[in-house]
Amino acid sequence: MSFLSKALSKVGIGAAKVDAILDSSTLSPGEDISGVIDIKGGSVEQQINKLDLDVYCNYFVEIEDEEGETDIQEHFCKINSWKIEQSFVIEAGEQRQIPFSFQLSHQAPISVGKSTTWLKTNLDIDFALDKSDKDYFNVVANEMQAEVFNALQDLGFELVEAECEGYDNHHDDLPFIQEFEFKARGGDFRGRLKELEMVMFSNEHELVLRLEVDRKIKGIGGFFAKAFGRDEVKVNTRIDQSNIGDVQDILYTIIDDNC
Repeated sequence: MSFLSKALSKVGIGAAKVDAILDSSTLSPGEDISGVIDIKGGSVEQQINKLDLDVYCNYFVEIEDEEGETDIQEHFCKINSWKIEQSFVIEAGEQRQIPFSFQLSHQAPISVGKSTTWLKTNLDIDFALDKSDKDYFNVVANEMQAEVFNALQDLGFELVEAECEGYDNHHDDLPFIQEFEFKARGGDFRGRLKELEMVMFSNEHELVLRLEVDRKIKGIGGFFAKAFGRDEVKVNTRIDQSNIGDVQDILYTIIDDNC
């Protein structure tokens, strides 16, 4: 093992490489994310102190400066972590695969709009540049979330916008919420409301929906309702296995009562 090889590996030339290979590139919140971590030894033997897997997503924050100008800034949030703390040695030219499996957060945002989610793999190497790998994957609605989306579609609503927005009061201590905006394109609610906004808070047992109905109020009464903030109604409801078959009726009643 030459002195030159050691020196080069410290700056990343000829060092070990890491790649996470996912069993599936499409996952639902609460589902297990699994695969293998493929480590290929470089030109010299190296000590791996630990191995980290972190799930990240992006979100956006609206910032207003002193002159009233608005700027949209993209931020990143770690929503999951998995690690091997035990150190090991990877020999020169050695190839090693380490399986992994852990549960994707129930609050992982669905991959719509500008929302992206990825797995970052990091090798902590003594006296060398740490090696990392970044793998994007697609997050789709889980069973209860899909029931809600399907019910809204059947009621004539179309998803027109979705965004992860910075939010300070999230009950799961995440710095963002994912908000979905729908328009009534058909059905009983067409022409009765401007839009329907929805936020979903998930855990393994239930889905909490926060619905905001933006009423379509006409005339002078509508002007005063908007002025005093009465043109928007916020309602919370819970969906679990006991009422999942009644999602469409539950949503119909809430929207009908508030528009």
